[in-house]
Amino acid sequence: MLNSKDAKYAFGRPLDLARAARVTVGMAVRACVDGIRRPALALLLCFPVAPALLVPPVAAQQLTQGHVFEGNVRDAGTGFPLAGAHVSVVGRETRAVTRADGTFHLTGLAAGVYTLRADRLGYRGVTVDVTVGAVRARRAVAESAEVVIELSPSPIAMNDLVVTATISERTAAEALRPVSVMTGDDLQRQLTATVAGTLASMPGLAATRMGPSVAQPVIRGLSGDRVLMLEDGTPTGDASNSGADHTTALDPSSARRIEVVRGPGALLYGGNALGGVINVIRDEIPSAMPHRLTGAATLQTETATGSLAGSATTVFPVAERVPLRVEVAARTAGDLKTPVGTLLNTDGELWSGGVGTAYVADWGRLGTSFRGYRNYYGIPGGFVGGHAEGVRIEMERTASKFRTVVEEPVGPFHNLRFDATHTWYTHRELEASDILGTLFEQQSASADVLGRHGRWGPFTAGAMGGRASWEDFGYGGSLHTPDTRRLRAALYLLEEIDLGSIQIESGLRYDWTLADPAEDRVSDIGEIRDRRFHALSGSLGVLYKSASGLVLGTSVARAFRTPDISELYSEGPHLAAYVFEVGNPSLEGEVGQGLDVFLRYESDRLRAEVTGFHNDIRNHIYGEDTGRLSRVRLPIYQFQGNDAVFSGFEVGVDVDAGAGARAGGRGLIGEGQSQGDRPALASRSSAQGACGPEVREAVVVCADGGRDGGPSGPGR
Repeated sequence: MLNSKDAKYAFGRPLDLARAARVTVGMAVRACVDGIRRPALALLLCFPVAPALLVPPVAAQQLTQGHVFEGNVRDAGTGFPLAGAHVSVVGRETRAVTRADGTFHLTGLAAGVYTLRADRLGYRGVTVDVTVGAVRARRAVAESAEVVIELSPSPIAMNDLVVTATISERTAAEALRPVSVMTGDDLQRQLTATVAGTLASMPGLAATRMGPSVAQPVIRGLSGDRVLMLEDGTPTGDASNSGADHTTALDPSSARRIEVVRGPGALLYGGNALGGVINVIRDEIPSAMPHRLTGAATLQTETATGSLAGSATTVFPVAERVPLRVEVAARTAGDLKTPVGTLLNTDGELWSGGVGTAYVADWGRLGTSFRGYRNYYGIPGGFVGGHAEGVRIEMERTASKFRTVVEEPVGPFHNLRFDATHTWYTHRELEASDILGTLFEQQSASADVLGRHGRWGPFTAGAMGGRASWEDFGYGGSLHTPDTRRLRAALYLLEEIDLGSIQIESGLRYDWTLADPAEDRVSDIGEIRDRRFHALSGSLGVLYKSASGLVLGTSVARAFRTPDISELYSEGPHLAAYVFEVGNPSLEGEVGQGLDVFLRYESDRLRAEVTGFHNDIRNHIYGEDTGRLSRVRLPIYQFQGNDAVFSGFEVGVDVDAGAGARAGGRGLIGEGQSQGDRPALASRSSAQGACGPEVREAVVVCADGGRDGGPSGPGR
């Protein structure tokens, strides 16, 4: 039986992959030829595909070494098979789901030693080492055809793996910065219509809302594009940072897991993330070949809005090495019912769907995905400064992604990943008579390369890469904000040193940004002109692990955020936010210096973490109420910059109370301070508690206040 990390098994069955090289080369060549016909798309298509041209000659020498690994997951106490357990190969993104009889198959594994991870709802995760392709395993049961992995029941999720902002997969307890993971029963229990609402119970997180369909995440008092939203590791490409009425264009119902990195220092994704990173992981592009059809479905309702929501996802093989993933989700909700009556114009309707496929080879995989998203919802009115009947919003987003992952060694790298994305987004704000009041349009394309290496000189592991992106912003309705193009480029490097009980991680990132409005002119808000920004960001983290399960860590980071397009050039009424926004073309970038100190402890029945943070931001940009009304009787907010400090403590505790019951709590005490003439920032404290058998939980919010630590401006 496999139930400890030290267990080693050898097992495998070779596959016939004689066509792998020919198919891969053919797909790559056809993609690049099609791209050349449209020069604007040539880079997008060829960038993630071209590396595959270099790999098949190497892989062709090893075509007979592909193996299928078969296994079985069971309950450690009863020996019963466990269906729905997730089994993954650590560091390779290869995974499978166990069937009704507890069996699983992992395909495309070359001979070698691998670390497998098995997780299931209500059980403690297990990590085991296996050897593939040498000799058949010595089976725990002589007649069994599979290796058996045993899981022990536990109401507390232990040793969750994280991939966001780390060099390689590791448990949350070993991460060098504060990180939280929501998956399994926790994710299903907390699931709401929005990502921000789903995560609001996590330490250090909150949500700002303008109705049940609109929510934006706040991490340690920071929001907007200071909190970077990712979908399978790539930016979402929406306009959620341009106003409090703009919800994030992500539906959480089909997410497999959501990872949150709190505080600055996520250099893999950009210096703008002064508050942190949220990564919604759903594996749109399949990373492994399923043995047969697998899937999942959810159904949810809420009495406060009378909503009905559901989602379904399935993955199945369509050819020997080609899996297909199909997903659909929908939600409909009525107006919000409150103790004092119904809040009109808060209903909504959402639809989301996606399809993804890949060619899975021994050397890696080559895949693509397409996603459509539509969200129509209302913003309530009837108050001073608001429209009598509220505002309707129509939000639509389509996104396509191309990805190539090379698992074969290439020079100093043991893993290479190439990504290219294209996103089209539109956001219309309509008055009661369907008159267009405000229009936001955004089209973006990006290309990323990330290489990971093993031991290299004094470094145990590391990662380096680069990113280039192009964004085109368009505005309409009553807005006079100029259409603007934004170009970005970045290079980054992260390295890690393992000294046994002590781990050290350091990183550097260089960012360059150009904001180019369609026309240079002198306006009421100032001189509209090109703006260029560049900066160097860095981080350093140290982690100490004791044999008793106690972990002590600290990290320091310097991050740089460029002003958003709306902060630079906004000019006109933002209909659904009920403000008149005035940009500032002379704004300089924000510079944040952050410090985190944390203490963690994990045992079989207890998990606890205490974190203290201090974030000093120079030239923090916010929307300041000028005290004046515009010509359309909306309050005027002018974007300004001022120094600010955010600091506080976060506490999280989970206890296995026995008999399948759990008890736990979350707490946050935070304070924001401003300098100069800016009004004092708000303090925030909250506490949450949970207890009960298995998935039962009661949550009490003691206090919740403050958004972005400052005055309630236009989406800041």
